Amino acid sequence: MTSSEPPVVSIRDFSSHVGSLVRVQGWMTHRRRASSSLLFVMIRDGSGSVQAVVDRGVVGEEVFDALEHIPQESSLEIDGEVRADERSPGGCE
Repeated sequence: MTSSEPPVVSIRDFSSHVGSLVRVQGWMTHRRRASSSLLFVMIRDGSGSVQAVVDRGVVGEEVFDALEHIPQESSLEIDGEVRADERSPGGCE
């Protein structure tokens, strides 16, 4: 890991990292498209599940399109900011 890479964090530990940039490594359990610019991806690791909100404007067309077409249970490594959301399982996304 270089100094510019975020730390790999288990999903169960997300509540300790709210507001921080982290990397999660896991599998896509399912996905659904909510709009033309947002994609909601459920990711699981050995400790739990979390929803990742992917914004087309942030990740770009190539990454967004790839996420729309990868098969369920594909391995993923995603960097993002942990946000508290009481509606989410585990309280974070």
